[in-house]
Amino acid sequence: MKYFLKYTTLIVIFPILLFSCSITKELENDEYLLHKVNLKNTKGLDKYSVEELIKQVPNRKLVGSSIYVHIYFIGKHFFSPEKVQLKNQKSEDKLEQNITLHTSDSLKTIKLEKKLKKLTEKNREKLKEGNWLMRVVGEKPVIYDSSLTMRTINQFQNYMFSEGYLKGKVDYDTKRKKNKIEINYVFQPYKPYIIVDNFVSVQNSTLKNILTSEKNNSNLKTNNEFKTVNFETERSRITSLMKNNGYFHFKKSYISFELDTTIGNYLLNIRTIIDIPKSDTLMKFNINQINFSTNSKVLHPKLVHNNIEYSNTNNKFIKRILERKIMINKGMYNEKEFIETQQNLTNLGIFKYINLSFLEQNDSTLVSIIKTTPFEKYSISTELGVNVFQNLPGPYGNITFKTRNILKRADLFEIGVQGLIEGQTSPISPDLVYQSQEVSVSSSVQLPYFISPIRFGSETNQNNPKSLIKTRYSFILRPEFERTNFTNSINYTWQKNNKNRFSFSPLELSVISTQEISSEFASYLENLRLNGNNLYLSFNRSIVTSLPISYVYNDYEFGKIKRSKYFRIFVESGGNIISNFNKTFNNSENTFLGLDIFQFLKGTSEFRYYLPIKHKNILASRINFGIAKPTGKTSALPYEKYFFTGGSYSNRAWLPRRLGTTTDTSYRFEQPGEVLLEANLEYRFKISGFINGAFFTDISNVWSMGKNGNQTQFDIKSFYKQVGIGSGFGLRFDFSFLILRLDLAKKIYDPALAEGNRFTFNKNFFNNRRLTVL
Repeated sequence: MKYFLKYTTLIVIFPILLFSCSITKELENDEYLLHKVNLKNTKGLDKYSVEELIKQVPNRKLVGSSIYVHIYFIGKHFFSPEKVQLKNQKSEDKLEQNITLHTSDSLKTIKLEKKLKKLTEKNREKLKEGNWLMRVVGEKPVIYDSSLTMRTINQFQNYMFSEGYLKGKVDYDTKRKKNKIEINYVFQPYKPYIIVDNFVSVQNSTLKNILTSEKNNSNLKTNNEFKTVNFETERSRITSLMKNNGYFHFKKSYISFELDTTIGNYLLNIRTIIDIPKSDTLMKFNINQINFSTNSKVLHPKLVHNNIEYSNTNNKFIKRILERKIMINKGMYNEKEFIETQQNLTNLGIFKYINLSFLEQNDSTLVSIIKTTPFEKYSISTELGVNVFQNLPGPYGNITFKTRNILKRADLFEIGVQGLIEGQTSPISPDLVYQSQEVSVSSSVQLPYFISPIRFGSETNQNNPKSLIKTRYSFILRPEFERTNFTNSINYTWQKNNKNRFSFSPLELSVISTQEISSEFASYLENLRLNGNNLYLSFNRSIVTSLPISYVYNDYEFGKIKRSKYFRIFVESGGNIISNFNKTFNNSENTFLGLDIFQFLKGTSEFRYYLPIKHKNILASRINFGIAKPTGKTSALPYEKYFFTGGSYSNRAWLPRRLGTTTDTSYRFEQPGEVLLEANLEYRFKISGFINGAFFTDISNVWSMGKNGNQTQFDIKSFYKQVGIGSGFGLRFDFSFLILRLDLAKKIYDPALAEGNRFTFNKNFFNNRRLTVL
């Protein structure tokens, strides 16, 4: 493998080195290749935001080399515009002749003309952008343009002004070496201005009273740093405030600001001016009618219920369910109610389109009109894919049948069947791979409110409450054992806003049964038992009840490359319901209906942070910590409640669920633990077109909480010596409809080896290969 990599690298790199000297030959005497851009003295500024303003950035580099430019010029050496033009013309002429032959068939002609149009556009691109190496793999060299440098400086200074550095300046200098140029942008931000006071100027006394009463909520607070971005947020705040007080026609354009910097010493006063043109008559509006309708092929009679007029609904919905979500009321117009109604109806998930509008009457009144188009009542969705483990393909798939509003409560009923086959390492020999199968059937009902004997107020509707009742049966066939799991649960979810989400299950009950255990695995469990490890208890027939609750914070915005955070905390208490039931009836046994009872506490916390860097690359980091502990009379956890690490979504240098505090370097069996620590760092970058790359490092392991046979106990003083470390490189082929993922990982530090011999970088380089289709 070592020699294969060595010679393969030479074969790939040699042509690039051969042609690299041609870059300078391709440039004119007065042309310079933009080699590097540096930002200096950016303290106090968001460096990523500053980088986004640069109008001319250098070509991408790989391992410090302008490899993409080299590839571009390699392609250019083989590119002949004359030959391409001739080839394009032949292909277009051939298609035009085909169109002439089918003039009698109008449909065929239309299809061929569309094909010709696409071909012509593609040919123009080939002629303009070059061949495949130039267009797709390589990058056209970025030639230094001084005018773009000046535009960049203007953008920088505007940004500094918006951040409160009103006297900030930016200088630049360049360094030239042969036909390459390096630009240094030097920032002189000085100090940010501080707001001394914010005065409001408005002639209308009613508006002035409203603004004065809400002054504490202003985005232009005294003693804060001045930022022009707060002008727009303040405009939005004042506009919403007025619209929430009935002023339907209030506009942002009425609001302007004046700055007074004559105070000196980097202090300023702000004057907020509300100026309503004489041509505009500002008055309060009231809502006197609310109409709700659904698109229907058949017209149905109107119905009035609780001040809402329903059209074409034909009793499709229980009215009180909808009215929980419609926050608009008769009386003074309030924009907040309008926005909440839009969000609530969207969150129901039963309407394909929702359109809210207002019809203005002559007497300063409004008619609220809510038009909806429901989704199809029935739908079927399927998902198919394949995981490849150790060259063994494992297909997976599921089919889900959905029906909406079957109970007329804006409900969603689902029945699904899932199945997968995946590779698993043999319990006897880690060099052998077996297939494991899992089949499950599930059904669920989701309702847009909390099912509870306790009545909740209408304010809960603002938090998008949902109840999910679910039943699931799964059968797992693995080399080590056969196992069934029958689970019933009820789950409540709600969200304070788009970033904060909560989940709580008052009851989750599972009946678990292990029918078959292989002799090899049984011997392994017996050996653990003899050494004081109670893992064998996890494979007894059991009943598991739990009460989980979780909180998730996620500020990622789809499609935007920006700093984002993800945080999840999860706490679970198990077995208490049945244990208390036994105590009530003086049952001292730790069983219920012949099934073992497990009592336990479990908690995890996970944090992810995504940091954008140059060329829209991303540095992604993750840390995950968990603790699970048996309680009461229980001396082991249900097998599904243990922690595991290793595999495609954990530590990629180890086999799935095999990394643990063991001295068995073959990692023959799964390694369950009561303490989990995982950390990942991944640098993601674009290679070319739909191909992305990633360098990664994974750190993880699991431990026991206390003495548990020969498993290592977690110790804050020494745990860092026992983590497994793996690093590698990955490719991501993003085809939009699926992502093909290939990771090559190498064990860097193996905790199963003796101390002093755990660094394994030069041993068995590619010991773990994983191909995953998502």
